[in-house]
Amino acid sequence: MREDNMLSIYSICHNEGANCRAAWESVKGVDELVAVIDSRTTDKTAEIAREFTDKIFYFDWIDDFSAMKNFAASKCSNNWVMHVGGAKTLEEGGIEKIRSIIKEHGSAHDAFKIKLVSKEFPAQFHYLPHLYRKDRVEYSGAIHEALTKPGFFAGDVVITWGQNPNHKDDPERNVRILEKELAKVRSPRNIFYLAREYYFRARYSEAVELFEEYVGVSKFLAEKGDAYLLLSRCLFQLNRGDDARAMCLKAIQTNPMHEEALRFMADLHYEPWKTKWRKLADAATNEDVLFVVRRLDNG
Repeated sequence: MREDNMLSIYSICHNEGANCRAAWESVKGVDELVAVIDSRTTDKTAEIAREFTDKIFYFDWIDDFSAMKNFAASKCSNNWVMHVGGAKTLEEGGIEKIRSIIKEHGSAHDAFKIKLVSKEFPAQFHYLPHLYRKDRVEYSGAIHEALTKPGFFAGDVVITWGQNPNHKDDPERNVRILEKELAKVRSPRNIFYLAREYYFRARYSEAVELFEEYVGVSKFLAEKGDAYLLLSRCLFQLNRGDDARAMCLKAIQTNPMHEEALRFMADLHYEPWKTKWRKLADAATNEDVLFVVRRLDNG
């Protein structure tokens, strides 16, 4: 019988040959590694996986990340599980940190937050429930999936993530899934993430419409602050400067410690207000900010 503090790492994979070796090297020493491969995969992901584990399974993609992750967790022998795969790598010594967290806090909590840091932009990071007990917690949501219990913070464990080249295989995947999900359930979360996708694709008018709907119904302040900021950015791109400033101010009123919002407010003003807003941004702590973007210089 396995001890309850043993750890399984699982990976969900679609044409991950360019990244998976680094991901799996970073979790060497874990009690178990499980690789679940999208059956559409055409590269050497499975061949590389066999260098690290004999627990390899296949999954027929159904436009649902939670379904694939929950399937992968079901193939793990241990109760404590975490996803590391694709362009994600665990920090050196991360397995030992995780074992300590489970040993010290695992009897009181079912999920823990992990710090995810952008490889391309190291000043960008956020905390996400990522380490969890599969017998008490699972993933929900077809995309931008989330655990069904909030994570407890027990100290930094860092996963670095980057952009997967395999996104080029299906560039409209996120929009397609979110549009289908929103048609089924018009939840604030689905509205927010589809609006973000429209923003990333410079579909500003469509993004504005959804962000305005979102801020009217959301009660999640951290996410709402991001929505006001992105709404402001969209309005600026549409040459609606006064409206952009008004929505950026809403973001700051939602969280006065939101550094990115304060810096964008500076960008939206001339002197002397530009310098005043920058000084406030320099003092911001990003407390309770959902997605942190920290300026590495004071320029």
